[in-house]
Amino acid sequence: MATRKATPKTKSKTGKKASAKSTTKTKTSKSSPKAAAKKKSKPAKGNKEDSAITAEETAKIVDLACRMVGAQIQSASTEAGEACQDRLLEYFSLGYMFGMFCSILASYGKSSEEERVTILSEIYKNLFGEDGTDLLEESIELQDSEFFHKGGELGWSELQEASRTREAPDSLKKFLMADGKTL
Repeated sequence: MATRKATPKTKSKTGKKASAKSTTKTKTSKSSPKAAAKKKSKPAKGNKEDSAITAEETAKIVDLACRMVGAQIQSASTEAGEACQDRLLEYFSLGYMFGMFCSILASYGKSSEEERVTILSEIYKNLFGEDGTDLLEESIELQDSEFFHKGGELGWSELQEASRTREAPDSLKKFLMADGKTL
């Protein structure tokens, strides 16, 4: 499983270096994290929903994203200890988080690229501190990685399902505790 090196704010150990990136191209639908990340729509003139985002709205989205992922990371750390922390920086985990964050942005109607990048930057800084910017940049570059894509699709769909069923997403937690296994 591929990983990247960084130090997340969640008091984890440094992840393993990536041995090789997968360049497998995969098809995505318009409702995927890859499509959401690459979508370059501009706000419609006169549409106040897509105009300037407020600091309050950004804080609300960042808080939700950090709680959704942070709860899973904390739970996995509590149950499995430090061993699961290395898995947090594997491509699957990074993809899962990115997919979930893009799903949250879509649910709030954030379609302008500028808004998405601004909010994603805040989310990654909150979760990973000074490494957040690098992880966001790498996540955007990893769109064609098979493991990243699988994680992204799961994170996206799991959040969509959670909004319908009101059940907390838990696949990241399961992956972090899986000890070398993929979901």
